[in-house]
Amino acid sequence: MRTNLTINRQLVSTKTRPSFLFYIRRCLMFFALLIGLITTSNAQSTDDKTSCWAGSNCTSGDFIISKIYLSDAIGNPLTSTFCSSPGTVVDVYLAIEFTNNTSSDRNGIFLSGTISSNSTTRNIAYCFNEILPKKRAKVVVAPDKFEWTCGKTITLENGFTGWNSASGPVCIEGCSGTTKSKCRSYPSQVIQSPLVADYSFAGSCPNGAAYQTLSFTNSTTGGTTPYTYKWEYSTTNDANSVWSQFSTLANPTWSPNNATSYYIRLTVSDKDGQQTDSEVKSGVNAEPCCTTPVVGNQTPAAFCSPGSVTLSASDFTGTNTIPTGTTYSWSAPSAPGITGLASGSNASSFSTGTLTNTTSSTINVVYTVTPKSGACTGNSFTITVSVKPTPNAPTVTAGPFCSIEGKTISDLPQGSGAYKYYIAQTGGSPLAGATLIPVGTNTYYVSTTSNDCESSRSSVSVTVTQTPDNPTASITTLPTCENANGTVTVSAPLGSEYEYSNNNGDYQDGTTFTVAAGASYSIKVRRKESQCVSTGAASGTMDDQPSETPAPKVEIISNVSCASSTGILKIVIASSGEDYNNSIYEFSDNGTTYTDNPEFSFTAGAGYNLYVRKISDPTCVASITCQGEANRGSNVRTSNQQKTYDVAINLNPVTKVTAAPNPFNDRIRFTLKSDVSGQGTLELYNTLGQKVKTVFQGQVKAGQVQTIEYVVPSAQRTNLIYLFRVGDQTTTGKLVGLKQ
Repeated sequence: MRTNLTINRQLVSTKTRPSFLFYIRRCLMFFALLIGLITTSNAQSTDDKTSCWAGSNCTSGDFIISKIYLSDAIGNPLTSTFCSSPGTVVDVYLAIEFTNNTSSDRNGIFLSGTISSNSTTRNIAYCFNEILPKKRAKVVVAPDKFEWTCGKTITLENGFTGWNSASGPVCIEGCSGTTKSKCRSYPSQVIQSPLVADYSFAGSCPNGAAYQTLSFTNSTTGGTTPYTYKWEYSTTNDANSVWSQFSTLANPTWSPNNATSYYIRLTVSDKDGQQTDSEVKSGVNAEPCCTTPVVGNQTPAAFCSPGSVTLSASDFTGTNTIPTGTTYSWSAPSAPGITGLASGSNASSFSTGTLTNTTSSTINVVYTVTPKSGACTGNSFTITVSVKPTPNAPTVTAGPFCSIEGKTISDLPQGSGAYKYYIAQTGGSPLAGATLIPVGTNTYYVSTTSNDCESSRSSVSVTVTQTPDNPTASITTLPTCENANGTVTVSAPLGSEYEYSNNNGDYQDGTTFTVAAGASYSIKVRRKESQCVSTGAASGTMDDQPSETPAPKVEIISNVSCASSTGILKIVIASSGEDYNNSIYEFSDNGTTYTDNPEFSFTAGAGYNLYVRKISDPTCVASITCQGEANRGSNVRTSNQQKTYDVAINLNPVTKVTAAPNPFNDRIRFTLKSDVSGQGTLELYNTLGQKVKTVFQGQVKAGQVQTIEYVVPSAQRTNLIYLFRVGDQTTTGKLVGLKQ
């Protein structure tokens, strides 16, 4: 064992005679060398003083780390004998050789940095309170030991040294013992470690080889490069073993050409043979390169186009011999109607790649596959794959539906049970048939399945429209003597999106229907776009047509005499001679102005035109006419007996007003007709004779029918009287309010 000694060397000038003190020092050093003693440095762990030199570029060459290595407690470098085997964890010390390049001794030096090895780091900070002689190198040993794994590279990262100027001490408290420019940084330094031989190996089979070729990878660390190598093999590992050398390369290969288990010994020597180490590993053997694979014909499950099949050794069925590492080669087969056919070479598994069936029938594709293990090629076998066609995505239209129908997914087209509906373009599970389709426009995605192959999905928009509310309608015009029909008008729902039907007849945009007197009506509403029909209807029965006014006759109340040519006559019911009920009928001698008094004056020989009509229906008019003497060409008898006149009934009044409904609630529809043209007005009066509203004012054309709807304010919903004037013609009537 070689003794390593820390030596403080002094560089001596050839121009100056050595002093007596020089010889004394040389003798002491020689003595120390003879007795193999090493003294540890006076070092101490300290707080990191690196910041004391902050601001300096730290490139001074006054001191350098000339050597850094792993040592024992007194600074002896560790040798390969220190490590029993790679990976052994041992306790070590850090030794640093500082070289003082200045012309004066220096009092102490500071060292900091990070020791890094095998992903483990350790921060250090030491102040070595030593006299560092000028122009010499001195080895110092860090005071504390640490663990190191044999064979692992160890470095000092971010190394830093700092010192004071002249003979000023540095190892004192704080930064007072530092000089800014007296420092040096070391980004990274390899720490010398013991030589540790190590290696790994792997086998490979060259083409045609019966056994593997072994490749060795050297991983020796430590010592001093360059290394020399000696590789040997033996079947035993004892004192009597015979070792045979097979290489001196760093990373050799070796072909033993048999399967014998060997011991392999690597002996490494570092530069100049200062250290030598050996590593022996057992169980190194070359495996046979191949076993001929045997694989039977395969028929995997059919799949849907586009798709693929991948088979590895574990997927093959039947009794097979498949060595580890077997590869497979095949050529692209011929299969009309299939695209995506490809070959494979020395693949670790068989794969068809993506195959697409462009026909509507299942196609069988037969691959001929050759297995190979190392240099051993087996007999070819077949793999027959069945590629089923996938149907095209269906085109589906559905709806629109009405909310009242409560449609579900099962109400959509089902394609004979082949369709599936989803809420997403891809992924997810099919919707259950009982899933309710909500109101609004819904987007679903539908696929079809054939021979267990599901197509891609196409979108289908399904609209569910809110079913219209049941309509509200009322009678707006009652039948009259003149018109046997009335009208019914829908008041809700209203809008351009609706249309209406009475008694299941054709639908129309208008909200008003003509209904015969005494007939029933049943009006439904339907949305135009969705054709959704209300569940209920506005139903009722139109009022009966009013009976005609009984034919009138006249009775002379006061006859003409020799003293007076005028008399008084009275309109009575012709059939019974009874008076008309003036709460039901009203009377006129001009067909325009009516009164509740049936008595009128007449002039002998002048003739007359008398009218009676229902108050509630001005179209129910009866009249009696007596032509004047000048027109008749006959004489009037002047006896005291009642005179007899020719009577003509006139059923066409000069003006006509129809008001419905009557009795009324919140609105009244007036229908106006006049046989003369002129400026016309329609006015409403209360029972006190006060005008409450001018409903119409404007030009009236003869024979033209005008319809005016008046919304009655709540304050006016009482009994009213209407007055319609055209020129000098006037028609009046009563209106009965329901809310009084």
